[in-house]
Amino acid sequence: MINVTLIGQDIYLASEIEKGMLSQLAKLYEVDEDEIIVSAHESFLYHGGVEQTSYHLLVRVEAEHKYCSLEKNVAKFLLKYLENYSVHVRVYFLYFESNHLYERINEDYPLYLNESNLVNVEDSSFEDEEEDIYTGNIFEEFDRQVKAQEAKLDKNHEHHEECECHDEECECHDEECSCHHHHDS
Repeated sequence: MINVTLIGQDIYLASEIEKGMLSQLAKLYEVDEDEIIVSAHESFLYHGGVEQTSYHLLVRVEAEHKYCSLEKNVAKFLLKYLENYSVHVRVYFLYFESNHLYERINEDYPLYLNESNLVNVEDSSFEDEEEDIYTGNIFEEFDRQVKAQEAKLDKNHEHHEECECHDEECECHDEECSCHHHHDS
């Protein structure tokens, strides 16, 4: 297993980068392409408080120790190939002994997804439908409820001459009207 991690690279370019370098990496490492996987995480690089993502790219290659002798050619290839994706590129290698690699491969499934074994779910019901935009009064029901409440309050309102609510049609008959203002007689 050989893992190439792109650190500080736009994750949306990672697929393009991987496609372009996989076969050459396999040749340089003298392995089948299935032995190599590329990972890219949403990661950011900073220096001096300024984001360096896609300006600087760190490439970490993790491989079994038996591939150590191929390091210089792999580094040379990666530095050259990645110059189109970042201004500055640094490549470093981490090695492990094969007895430190553990894996479980489910033989009922392909090792990797590819164009021929992807499941494409197409739902054409969404493609042909145009969404109607409502251009009416979205507050119509609310306005109706407000008017009904105002009419109810007007009907129940009692008024006194000195009442501060200034409703001419109300009839107050008490020192304290229904608008809860105290009036002197």
